[in-house]
This record gives sequence, structure tokens and C-alpha cells, in this order.
Amino acid sequence: MSEKIQCPYCNHQFEYEAEAADQDETLHIECHQCDKEFVGTAHYEFYIDNIEKADCLNNGEHILRESIGIPKGFPMQYRCQLCDDHGRIEKFKRYRLNSLIAVKIPF
Repeated sequence: MSEKIQCPYCNHQFEYEAEAADQDETLHIECHQCDKEFVGTAHYEFYIDNIEKADCLNNGEHILRESIGIPKGFPMQYRCQLCDDHGRIEKFKRYRLNSLIAVKIPF
């Protein structure tokens, strides 16, 4: 992520390439014009989009599809099309696969 900032010492403006930083983390920044260090606080814009119902998170059934890229000989992995949870089919209590409803029965 890049941010245009201005040095508080010499007023030089430059692009600062931020590495991954935590929200509200204090960053130590060096101005390459005057070689002085200063600090700034990292802030990130947070938003959520693609809001949809996920009945599988509310005792509904997961709609599973086979995961791609599982090496031959390994157990097949599945991913829910609604909540994006993934794992072996035994992980899911209620699921639909190929239009069939199945319920995991504890032994």
C-alpha cells in the first residue's frame, strides 16, 4: 500500500510504501530528503460488501463443491458456496452435494 506523505521537518512530499501494519500502529518513517525520522499512525479503510444470507451458519445446509487442486491420494476437500468454509466432508453436519441432502449422524 502506498501513501503520499509530507515530512514535518523539510516539507518534502514523497510516496511511502507501507508494509503490513496493524490498525493504529505507529510507524517510524525516514525522509530521504533531509534524512530525519518522524512518526505516523497507520489507518485503514474497512468495509464489507457482497452481503448475502448464509443459511448454513444458522442450522441450514452447506452447499458444497469439490475443491480444486487436491493431490491424488489425499482425501477430497469441499468448500461451501455460501460461507466459504472448507474441509473434508465429515466436517459438515448438514450439506447438499449434487442436489442431495445428507445429515451427519453421530455414532
